[in-house]
Amino acid sequence: MWNLELLLIFSPIVMTIALFFIIFKVNTKLKNLNPIETFKIDIQEPYKTFLLSWDKIIEWRLDKWKFNKMKIWDIIQVDDVEFEIWRKQKYSSFKEMLEKEWIQNVLPDKTDIKDWLKNVYYKFYTPEDEKKYWVVAIELKKI
Repeated sequence: MWNLELLLIFSPIVMTIALFFIIFKVNTKLKNLNPIETFKIDIQEPYKTFLLSWDKIIEWRLDKWKFNKMKIWDIIQVDDVEFEIWRKQKYSSFKEMLEKEWIQNVLPDKTDIKDWLKNVYYKFYTPEDEKKYWVVAIELKKI
């Protein structure tokens, strides 16, 4: 009886540990199947400073050129600092992206979506390009 009680107590812990190792092994195999690439990108100020100081964790771009080739676990290099891609999400517009992602993670100096669309977005991209390529939000982790 005592062994059964121990089994019931420790079973969830053992299962959690086993699940962790299975997930780790699967992730390692997936990384090996998809070789990690490094992409160098330029970011204009003040957004580069926000990213380097970790005030910003999501980089946003049109989903074209090298940005549509990036995948989870790839490396983005800004100056001599490297970031790992943790998540990549595609949106039909910048407005949709900012509504679904927390604006402070994308643009720490903005609180208003309309202000951002007017004063930031139009400096970089046209509405036609946005419709053609869509938008990608890339969540980064400094490594």
